[in-house]
Amino acid sequence: MKYQIADNIRKIRVLKNYTQQFMAQELGISQKSYSNIENNVHTLSMERFLKIAAILEVTPADLLHFNGRDVMRKQLKQNGRSREKTPPEVQLMADREKKLLETLILTQQELLKTQEILIETLHRNLKP
Repeated sequence: MKYQIADNIRKIRVLKNYTQQFMAQELGISQKSYSNIENNVHTLSMERFLKIAAILEVTPADLLHFNGRDVMRKQLKQNGRSREKTPPEVQLMADREKKLLETLILTQQELLKTQEILIETLHRNLKP
């Protein structure tokens, strides 16, 4: 049963695209320690078991008796209602994309100002 729980934790984590590093950070432990949980090297305390269920946004019963279809169905329902935790790698990419878009907007605004100045200059030069 212990091996099944560790395997179920791994399956659900992978299903949700969470990294071991993300899980470790959420639990306040090293990635190696988290890896040991999934490889059934460490005995899992009830407190940590419940915290893992909360991070994965599943019930403790889901960790005991994994059913991929049920977990995905719950995930789809939750996506509309609750804020899903974003893995750090995805958040970093989103932050970079936001910064690039902000830079692009500023560049476009500067280009428009330059065009307005050119148009104004052309109008002045065309007047007799």
